[in-house]
Amino acid sequence: MGLWVETITFLFFVLLAMPFKKADLVYTRDKFFLPLSFFKKNFIFEAHTFPGHYLLYSLFLKRLKGIVAITQKLKESFIKRGIAPDKILVAPDGVDLDEFDIKESQDECRIKLGFLRDKKIVLYSGHLYGWKGAQTLAEASPYLPENAEVYFVGGTKEDVEKFKIKNEKLKINVVGHRPHSEIPFWLKSADVLVLPNSGQDEISQYWTSPMKLFEYMAAGRPIVASGLPSIREILNEENAVLVAPDNPQALAQGIKETLQNSEFSDKISNRAFQDVQQYTWQKRVEKILKGLRFL
Repeated sequence: MGLWVETITFLFFVLLAMPFKKADLVYTRDKFFLPLSFFKKNFIFEAHTFPGHYLLYSLFLKRLKGIVAITQKLKESFIKRGIAPDKILVAPDGVDLDEFDIKESQDECRIKLGFLRDKKIVLYSGHLYGWKGAQTLAEASPYLPENAEVYFVGGTKEDVEKFKIKNEKLKINVVGHRPHSEIPFWLKSADVLVLPNSGQDEISQYWTSPMKLFEYMAAGRPIVASGLPSIREILNEENAVLVAPDNPQALAQGIKETLQNSEFSDKISNRAFQDVQQYTWQKRVEKILKGLRFL
C-alpha cells in the first residue's frame, strides 16, 4: 500500500514540476521532488536519510547532478547502491552561533528558568522519538547522584504525555516543547547536556546529524553522548564523553564522571565550542556552493 501511495505521489509531483523547467538549478531535500530530474539537468538532492523503496527512487537518483549527504555513512549507503562517489558531497548540519551567544551567565539562566542553584542539571533537548534515546536517559536517572535533576525539553504534546505516563515513577522533569528562543537559556543552565541516541535504528546509528548536537556544542556545556558512528563524525573523546548506546548504567556513569570532574568538564566543553566554529550555517552554505562547482 505504501509503495502505491508513493507512486501516485510521484505522478502528482511530476505535474507540479513542470513550472520549474526554466530554473537554472533545483535544490531540495524532499524526495517527492526527485521526478524533477527528468526535466532538469542541474538537480541537487540533500539527503537526510536513505530513501525507502530504493528501487523506485534509484531511477531518479542516478539522473541527479549531485547529492548532499549529511553524514559520511549516509554517503557510503548511496555508494553501495551504485551512486558514483564523486557525485556525493558530505555537509553535516549546523548552528547559528549568534543565537547561543547570550550575555546571561549560567546562574542568571537558572534564575530565569526557576532552577534551584544547588542542583546539578542534566538536560536533554529534542524530540522523544524512540531512536532519539530519551528513554535511555530516563532509565539512567535512578543511577545518578541525589542532587542531580534530569530535564527533558521538547517533544510533541502526544509524545510528552506518553513519556510522562511511561516514566511516572521516575524522578525526572518533562518540560515539553519550548520556543526555540528559550533553548539557549535551557542549554546554558545545564551542568551536562545529553545526546543519548539509540543504536537500534539505522537513521540514528549512521545517518543523523542532529542540530541539537551543534547547539549543545555552541552552548559551551559538557556533552555526554552515545558513541555511534553518526555522532563520532562530529564528537570524539577530546570534546565529549562517549558511552555505549541503549545502556542506562553506562550513560549514568558518563554523566557522573562529568559532574564529578569540573576540570575535565571545562576542557571538553571548551574544545567542543572551538570545534563548532566550523559548523555554522554560513560555512555549510559556502562548502556546498564550492562543492557544487566540481559535481
